Amino acid sequence: MIRVGEQSGTLGKGLNDLANKLESDQELRSKVKGAMIYPIIVFVAMFGLGAVLAFFVMPRIMKMFDAFSVELPLSTRVILAITKFINAHPIAILLAIIIFFVALKVIL
Repeated sequence: MIRVGEQSGTLGKGLNDLANKLESDQELRSKVKGAMIYPIIVFVAMFGLGAVLAFFVMPRIMKMFDAFSVELPLSTRVILAITKFINAHPIAILLAIIIFFVALKVIL
């Protein structure tokens, strides 16, 4: 771009255009990063709430359901099965999450 600007005599205009482009790109990156903060906070809060439910609340509720000895709806049985799996394999699930994010970072 500099070579073309020197040859055509418009080096100053070309450099100003380049500076404006770089500034607008930086401003856009900054806005995108700022816009991503809220979804990340919501995701972390949802993950934390899910962990609290899976490790503390659901085991107590499962004891209550076991005491009733009734046929539960499919959706409830699925949630209970997921909770039992999470409580049985917490380290494996944590490792899977870490591996997923590392792989995603490598791919991107």
